[in-house]
Amino acid sequence: MSQRRKKSRGAAGSKALVAGPKPARQATKAKQRGGGNARAKQPRPHGSTGAASRASSELSSSSQQLERQPADAGASSLERQLPAGAGASSLGPQDTAAASSAAPAVSAASAARAEARAATPSAEVRVHGARAAVAPWAWPLEVSARKLALARFALFALVALDAILQLPHAPRYGAGGFALAHVPWLSALGPGRDSFVIAQGLISALAVAAALGLTSRAAMLALSGLYGWCYFGSQLDSYQHHYLVWIVVTLWAFVPAPAAQRAPAARGREDGSGDSQADGGLASVRSVALRLVLLQLGIMYLWAAVAKLDARWIDGTAMSQQLRGALRDWIDATMGVAVASRLVIVVELVLAVTVWRARAWRWALPLGVSLHAVIAVSRLEIGLFSYLMMALYVLLLPEPLVARLAGLGRWWRRRWPWRAWRRGLVLGLVASAAALLLLVRPPLPARVAVGMLAVVVLLLWRAGKDAAALARVGRAALAAGVTVALWLVVDLGADVCADYYRYWGGAARRLGDEAQAERAYRGLVEVSPDQELGHFHLGRLLIRRGELEQGLAALREAERLAPRSTRALTEQARALTAAGRSQDAAEVAQRARRRERSEQPREDREQTGERSGLDGGAP
Repeated sequence: MSQRRKKSRGAAGSKALVAGPKPARQATKAKQRGGGNARAKQPRPHGSTGAASRASSELSSSSQQLERQPADAGASSLERQLPAGAGASSLGPQDTAAASSAAPAVSAASAARAEARAATPSAEVRVHGARAAVAPWAWPLEVSARKLALARFALFALVALDAILQLPHAPRYGAGGFALAHVPWLSALGPGRDSFVIAQGLISALAVAAALGLTSRAAMLALSGLYGWCYFGSQLDSYQHHYLVWIVVTLWAFVPAPAAQRAPAARGREDGSGDSQADGGLASVRSVALRLVLLQLGIMYLWAAVAKLDARWIDGTAMSQQLRGALRDWIDATMGVAVASRLVIVVELVLAVTVWRARAWRWALPLGVSLHAVIAVSRLEIGLFSYLMMALYVLLLPEPLVARLAGLGRWWRRRWPWRAWRRGLVLGLVASAAALLLLVRPPLPARVAVGMLAVVVLLLWRAGKDAAALARVGRAALAAGVTVALWLVVDLGADVCADYYRYWGGAARRLGDEAQAERAYRGLVEVSPDQELGHFHLGRLLIRRGELEQGLAALREAERLAPRSTRALTEQARALTAAGRSQDAAEVAQRARRRERSEQPREDREQTGERSGLDGGAP
């Protein structure tokens, strides 16, 4: 057999090694075709020295590249990097040693990949470009880290705000020793007035930390437990979307944190040791929990549509009784209430099928956002339901739009780097939160705020000059400061505090607990001195207790604050008559009659004027 023929057979063997997954079978076939003794089939050492050295150097370089590649590259990466002429039949003893040196790298990569899969059974963190795209029918939902952060911020910021807005209802919990839970065995363990306030304060604090990405799974489960206890512990919370929010918060606790499970390429870029592309180290999260969140939305839309399959909804009667304002005028002028009612059913059925499917976002996103935006601008809104639903639709946003939004955050970090003002932020937030706490009026959970600030101060004292510890304390101080600031903004911009005392006083007064009612109305007068209701009820309670002059003074203040109302004057007349001061009572009664005549409703005066005009008199 000629030397040229032997070399061609060696090259064919090398091509068989690279071509596919069956190199051993193809090598056997080549051996059978060659015939002759075994030594005749071996290439001569001096004829393959150059090819063997090249194969050895390329194998060693490929093993070094495998160490820098993620575990997903595997052995297929090595096969692609082998030269075409480095077949098994053309390798000598030196080539065998070089190949054996690359084998540990391949086995290490396979072991790392198996370990990563075993460590994250329900979620997987990938680096874009390292593997092929996930099949569209895959059950775990895959989102980028920046989209997950945006959805988390939108959802949990609204959860924190909703928890503060629930504080006015606290006085009704446990009033009169009566409690009826959604779950029977929770009736004896349901929240009371004080415990409900503290629980909602903790919920808002944990939700703010979750929105900023500063919580662990244990903290998320604690948030789920507190939220579920407040909802299931009393039927006073009849908002059905709070049940949905509890399910979503519970599922979110099992969503992995992408920053803690970065792939090697992403970690290399962060450490400065990698040279990946601009978006090559962007982590993404695959999680069954996220898919279940969207599936829960689909179930909600399905049963909402089923509940509307009623004659009163289909013919438009139910919607016509609830819808008012400009939206109702527009519907009457275009499609009609009956068509709008049927259209709502169709939209909800479409959303039930599309909202949890990855490729159907083009239908689900515009339909769902439009539906909840219409509900938000109409008078059918219940709490923050529509806004919470629109926050969940962030999971359906296309990646290019999310990338544009993320660019704003990168611009902010470039202009104001975190490390430059981290220490000043820590001390500033602690001082400002302590100052704001002096302005926060009850019943905002001041005890929760004091506890958070005490923890931050303790952590600052323990951290000393440790930069890593100060960074952790800085994140805790950021969450505490934002929480207290949110309480203050809501307190000053809404009637949360005044409504708390108003509901407390009304519940205690109807139950006959005059001591608690007086305490509540005094609090209402303190936090909202311009409200007539607090002065009026406080005056009645003082007169009933025998403090006539103090009660009359409170009623006169109520008379001044409500110049169109006569109830404060009526109460003054009754109190003066009971005290034997008939002349004073008559004067007060005359003022009440004059106010009644002067405050005759405008429509009554207009109707009187029309009748006078018809009779020929002056209007």
